[in-house]
Amino acid sequence: MKATKGLLVLGLLVAIICSAILEFTKEDIVLAKVISVNAQQELTGSKDNKSLSYKYLVGTDKGTYEITPSGLMSSKAFGTLEIGKTYKIKTRGYSFPVFGLYPYIIEAEH
Repeated sequence: MKATKGLLVLGLLVAIICSAILEFTKEDIVLAKVISVNAQQELTGSKDNKSLSYKYLVGTDKGTYEITPSGLMSSKAFGTLEIGKTYKIKTRGYSFPVFGLYPYIIEAEH
């Protein structure tokens, strides 16, 4: 019984590590027209130590992408994308909409 739980935990850890590696290695370049930009705020932390982060979900004619102003997947294009305009977008990561995961926009040129 303990060995089964150990193998299950080990398998889960391997899956998490592999997905993190894949998230950083898959890159694409697409030409996409922006259809919508939806801002999302996330408040994390405890009562005395709170942190607020922002991200945008960008709907395009080629799918949905995420863009954030800070962190490893940040983009200088955060806050500059305009609805109705077409951009050459460099993305990193995979799309798993069921889990709320979308490729990150790393660069965007108009």
